[in-house]
Amino acid sequence: MTGAAWAVASPSVDAGGTIAADQFVRHGFVHCCFREQLCEIATWWFDEDVKLFALELDPTSLTPELLLEAPPVLVEVSPGRWYPHLYGPVDGGAVVAVHELLRDATGEIALPPAIASPAPGFQVTGRLPGDADEVERVVRWRTGSLSGDDAWIAEAGSALDAGRLVPLIGGISAPPDLGRAYESFALLDAVAAEISRYEGDGFFLAEP
Repeated sequence: MTGAAWAVASPSVDAGGTIAADQFVRHGFVHCCFREQLCEIATWWFDEDVKLFALELDPTSLTPELLLEAPPVLVEVSPGRWYPHLYGPVDGGAVVAVHELLRDATGEIALPPAIASPAPGFQVTGRLPGDADEVERVVRWRTGSLSGDDAWIAEAGSALDAGRLVPLIGGISAPPDLGRAYESFALLDAVAAEISRYEGDGFFLAEP
């Protein structure tokens, strides 16, 4: 949320009202994200001179339905991830913290210290080429590494060793980077036949 938008929304939060109703009317849902998606979204969609704040939400305090959905990819060859979509305005009482987002000298945004630890991660479920329909493989990304299904990880490792490029949002092809969440997802997507489930940080419990 921009600083200007937060200045308008903060009185409603303090009073226990709702916010982001305009976004719900405009899009049919309110765009939310997981912690591992925050920095990339803020960097992609906002100019460097815009002051930004991240509103941390308690999903159990939200009145509207919250669904995890895969958006249409912006370019056909670009991988799309699952994002939380809230089907109604945000309850002010669900805002448990507000974090200012700061950029470094290169314009990159880092997670605010209050939510930077433990390191963010995600978990995906899917199949590799040649797998039977009933095969379900699970891989987790966290702190720049992969764990879980050995075959899927081996395919990803082979792609890394070969210097394979992967499609990123906007139709750009670039080397995958296990240090970054989106590039890591793009790598897993590139070697998979199908990714059927994405679980963002905080929604998975056990090591695969």
